[in-house]
Amino acid sequence: MNKNIILIISIGIAICASIFVTNTLTDTMAKQTLIARSEDSADSWVNHFASQIGGFDSVINSGKATTEQVRVLNDARSFIDVFRFKLFDKNGRLILLSDDISSLEANFMRDDESNNSVIEAIASGTQETSIFNGARQDDRPDWYAETYIPLLQDGDVVGVAEVYVDVSDAYSDIQSGFNKMSRNLAMSILVFSTVPIGIVLWFFHELKSSNQHLKKSRMEAGIAVRAKSQFLANMSHEIRTPMNGV
Repeated sequence: MNKNIILIISIGIAICASIFVTNTLTDTMAKQTLIARSEDSADSWVNHFASQIGGFDSVINSGKATTEQVRVLNDARSFIDVFRFKLFDKNGRLILLSDDISSLEANFMRDDESNNSVIEAIASGTQETSIFNGARQDDRPDWYAETYIPLLQDGDVVGVAEVYVDVSDAYSDIQSGFNKMSRNLAMSILVFSTVPIGIVLWFFHELKSSNQHLKKSRMEAGIAVRAKSQFLANMSHEIRTPMNGV
């Protein structure tokens, strides 16, 4: 019986583990989908405004912008789902923050402190994206992404754009969809798992019933044997008694 309990517990643990893995995988897939969507928005932003100002390299290297470039950069502060951006030079130093841009001017700076994420993007030449919860921040959407995009000119990294993307709506849609999928998968696992569990429980029930029936049969057989033995003993006694009288 102990082995049966251990088997049932093992099956239960396997089911729980399967559901946990399923939930983990769907959460990971949801995050990857959200990151991919954020990076698409950031890429579109960079490509669009780079073409509008004649490339970010001239602005980054000169540390100033023409009147037309200021107008374009001002428009870039709010573009579809992008709500903020920063520009860094090739050494990872911040030179322009969208908060410092108005319709009249763009206040450039040379921040001596470097950003580690920017340095990594420069070194790898690839995008880096993180998702953040901004619900408790006054100047942030409920969910937003920060994407660091290396800015290239003739194949060389001339700087990095850090693009802030509002992903609140996308987060809700994607999480809702993947959570539903996760629940459906978990339910499917539970449903399909009940079949082998049911078979095991039925087998244990039948085995127990068979053992009880066998025990009862043995008891009845024992009673019958004892009754037969008693009957034969009585018959033998009755046969011997008349003969002794003769």
